[in-house]
Amino acid sequence: MQSFLARFLCCIVLALIPAGRVTAISFAGRMPDLFYVDLPLFLFFLCSGFSLALIPNLIRNGWIPLGVFFVVAILGVFVSADKLSYMGSMRPLGWAILSVAITGYLSNSRDVVLVLQTSVLAVAIVSLEIFSISGFDGLTESTKQDMELDWGRSNYFASFALISIFVSLGLALHARGFLARTIGFIGMSGALLILYQSKSRAAILAFLVVASTIMPLLNALSSTSQAQLNRAILYLCMIVPMIGLSIFLYPLLLASIGYSADEFMDSGNIRRLDAWSSAINQFFENPLTGIGWFNMTVMNEQLTDTGTTSHSLPLQTLAETGLVGFIALASTFWLSLGGRGFSAHFELPVGLRNCIRCGVFASLVHCCFEPSFWGVQFVTLFWTMLGVLFYSHGETTPQLTENEGLEAEQEIEELEETARPNVLQLKRSRVLK
Repeated sequence: MQSFLARFLCCIVLALIPAGRVTAISFAGRMPDLFYVDLPLFLFFLCSGFSLALIPNLIRNGWIPLGVFFVVAILGVFVSADKLSYMGSMRPLGWAILSVAITGYLSNSRDVVLVLQTSVLAVAIVSLEIFSISGFDGLTESTKQDMELDWGRSNYFASFALISIFVSLGLALHARGFLARTIGFIGMSGALLILYQSKSRAAILAFLVVASTIMPLLNALSSTSQAQLNRAILYLCMIVPMIGLSIFLYPLLLASIGYSADEFMDSGNIRRLDAWSSAINQFFENPLTGIGWFNMTVMNEQLTDTGTTSHSLPLQTLAETGLVGFIALASTFWLSLGGRGFSAHFELPVGLRNCIRCGVFASLVHCCFEPSFWGVQFVTLFWTMLGVLFYSHGETTPQLTENEGLEAEQEIEELEETARPNVLQLKRSRVLK
């Protein structure tokens, strides 16, 4: 019953992503957006006793680093320059923890695959929404500014697309059943359309790097056979010179998506470099615990009247939560991406799980250059995928070495020799009867 309710809630939340924004609510002179995904998550928040019942479950399942990060963020209220903005900024962090907690109640792969299907269909619907606005001209003449809905713009949508491309690929190649694979192909088409129309340089590079290096390596290392390991080593020897060549071909990539070398250093990129420099300076002000959750945006608003973020998840985490928060968040990602976690509740095909890992990793690479990570909509998708990785382990088929195979063949031959006289005697008895 718990798995069914968790599956239902996950699917509802993910399906509401394309619905976008409900309205803007006036709150102490500010107009924060209320999204459709807020409604079921807030209802779950109330029904779970303000989430106090979820804390022991998260600790028991090994989410201690995430708890440390949450505590550091909570302590930021004591140094916050704008208490109201700080309270609003805690919403995506709370939804991240709830998304992880919900996936912890899933108990079988069938429910998980349904959640994955809902996520890729949601992103495909977003691509249709964008296409309905830009039309066919958007495929050839649109700019990044044309790719805008009431709840996001081009680079933000690219973060969704990076996760959806690889999850869709996993469903298309590794899921069981015609429907799941068809949904995978549909989701991949929609996500690729978003990625192309977004013209996000960071997203395109993240996709190319992960698709050409990380994904083949994960698949090669999923098996412990010597042949697969040799293939992985050979692949590394081939990919290193390819990465070097890609550095020289980067200007051609920019030109192919509509950027010249001069346009690369436009005002937007200069502002990004200034934001990175500001984040580094603020980190050195308090390297241990940071300047306080969400304080960087408030301080930048006071200094420059822009209220811009650092446009980099690592730098912003270091500046606002210090080394303690950065290590805690990085450990959370490592536990989910690098292993099976402390408590595996269900099995997934190894190939599908590797594809999810690639999608999560690609979106993290993109968030090193864009401020998408703590967006309310994106948080629900990203942390649901992270929870799926943490609570799952791959279905593996034991592979015998050459010696083990010969021993098994000999045992089979011995069993056949032993059983042959008994079979002949049984046949004679049947003939005599």
